[in-house]
Amino acid sequence: MLLQTLSHLLLITPLMGAIFAGTVGLHLKPRWAQSMTIASVSVSCFISWFLFYYGVGLTEASHIHLFSWLKFNNFTVDWAYLIDTPSMIMILVVTSISLLVHIYSLGYMKDDLSQPRFFAYLSLFTFMMLSLVMANNLIMMFFGWEGVGLVSYLLIGFWMGRPSAANANIKAFIVNRFGDIALFLAIAMIYKNFNSFNYSEILVSNTVEGLSSVMMSSSFNVIDVICGLIFISVMTKSAQIPFYFWFPDSMEGPTPISALIHAATMVTAGIFLVIRMAPFFILSPIVSSLMILIGGLTIISAGAIALVQDDIKRVIAYSTISQLGYMVLSLGLSAYTFALFHLATHAVFKSLLFLAAGGVIMTFNHQQNMNTMGGLIKSHPLLTLLMAIGLLSLMGFPGLAGFFSKDLIVETAVHQHHAFAYASSMIGLFLTSLYSYRLFYKVCIVRSMTQITKHHIPFSIYLVLGLLASMSFLVGPLGFQYIKDSFVDGVGLYDRLLIQEIIDRDVNLIEIILVGFTRLPLLITVASVFIIHHVYKGSLFNLSYFVMHHFNFISRALKVEFAFNWVATVLIAPLFYHIGRLANNVIESFFIDRFIVDGSSKIVLRISQSLQYLQSGFVQYYFCGSLIGVCTLFLMMNYYA
Repeated sequence: MLLQTLSHLLLITPLMGAIFAGTVGLHLKPRWAQSMTIASVSVSCFISWFLFYYGVGLTEASHIHLFSWLKFNNFTVDWAYLIDTPSMIMILVVTSISLLVHIYSLGYMKDDLSQPRFFAYLSLFTFMMLSLVMANNLIMMFFGWEGVGLVSYLLIGFWMGRPSAANANIKAFIVNRFGDIALFLAIAMIYKNFNSFNYSEILVSNTVEGLSSVMMSSSFNVIDVICGLIFISVMTKSAQIPFYFWFPDSMEGPTPISALIHAATMVTAGIFLVIRMAPFFILSPIVSSLMILIGGLTIISAGAIALVQDDIKRVIAYSTISQLGYMVLSLGLSAYTFALFHLATHAVFKSLLFLAAGGVIMTFNHQQNMNTMGGLIKSHPLLTLLMAIGLLSLMGFPGLAGFFSKDLIVETAVHQHHAFAYASSMIGLFLTSLYSYRLFYKVCIVRSMTQITKHHIPFSIYLVLGLLASMSFLVGPLGFQYIKDSFVDGVGLYDRLLIQEIIDRDVNLIEIILVGFTRLPLLITVASVFIIHHVYKGSLFNLSYFVMHHFNFISRALKVEFAFNWVATVLIAPLFYHIGRLANNVIESFFIDRFIVDGSSKIVLRISQSLQYLQSGFVQYYFCGSLIGVCTLFLMMNYYA
């Protein structure tokens, strides 16, 4: 009973804060909306850590039923929660990062006139994301999935007066709807074959294997089709090639939402969905291989594009896409625990980077072009240090969060002798180090081209950045130790044997960190930093000139982002527009309006016009008609008698 109450409070309190801020809070001073939303999310965060501390869902899944949500004959959908290892980790990530973003926004949004609306959207997003990760059935999950899409549309276009923001949220909304259709079809196919939406019924391994063996003899494998449709939705939601072009444009929203939505929560929803449906993907080697291919290509392409971006938020955005590629790659290798681990560590250090970038943007009068920045190490040394911690964690520096999770993915590729997965991981590591140090050099080291204004950065911003920096040191080793000590008791997500083969239970953290200083990934990081530093210092001018002169086509391809955005906006969008116009003119206007709607009304009109002559008002006509009717009835009775 206590668990049921706490789980319900965990989910419902952010919704209550959002309702207050979006209704009553609009008519009060902003501090009321701020206080209520922060208090509500704080309650959720406290409950999530309380449940984690007592191990709820970590050794045995907890199913919590509240009420029947939809009921029709034998069709029933419950509003119920499933708390197990994946959902518990996601709950911690969502509530913790959401609380920090709420606090950060106190300083970042202090001059905005629409603060109640902003805080209402943040809390509503938290509720939707928790609905997604706590759901025990596909319908409740789909409710949360669509909810985060809706709220992200509202937050990306929060500054609706900007045409770029309006275009960005429309693009994000449309691209994600394409994936939502695929997910809806996958859910329909699951229900058709399993006659249930509940995870506890459709994820029983014997049932899945039995269905797979039956379908292998048919013309197609239903498991492959379901997994393929789910993966299409993952590619759109988690911004994988070729659907990632909506993601960088979504940086038009306020910086805090970039940390919450586009680093820690919404874009990782697709990763969580694959982890949740892992038994299906284990039985679909075709889709798993496709995931390795897409993940590897995304790692390389997004990392390369980040090298030529000048907008600081777009650099971090492409970095996020590349790191999501690592997670998809890990899922394709069936290393679900490591993908979840990298999801958690990435949420911490990428939130740190986005929020530190927000402080940098405030310092440079809300300019985001790195070419106009510089000298931050002298004007704001503490902010520089915090950003450096985030970048080092992103690069996988030994001891920081990114090192532990990313290294496990690389080890998995080596263990499975998968050359493409290993090569793409190493290339991605090289590119990550290049664009990370390029960002640091342009923002912090190089002399500023403009006069730096000594802006006061609010305490709430430094508080949040300090907490995230501390977590960047802690979450990696603690998470690794947790996996190492506990996977035998159920932490392994269908990949327990893989974890046992990769992680040596006798090794300690100090040994792992020390070995990390001697391995190839760190050597690649040091080499890439050396190269980019001397390129910008001018020491390698001849090399950079040679590359730019002879391989200029690569630079042009990167600057246009491999033309995916151009193809979508210039070719695909007009094609669907003309298809829509054709459907409107032919099907809607002619067939439905003119033929069905107008045609049926004309038929009724003509019939009524014909029948109106029977209503003449003369009694003798009525008497004559009655007499004819009686005579006809009499003759028919005699004829059939």
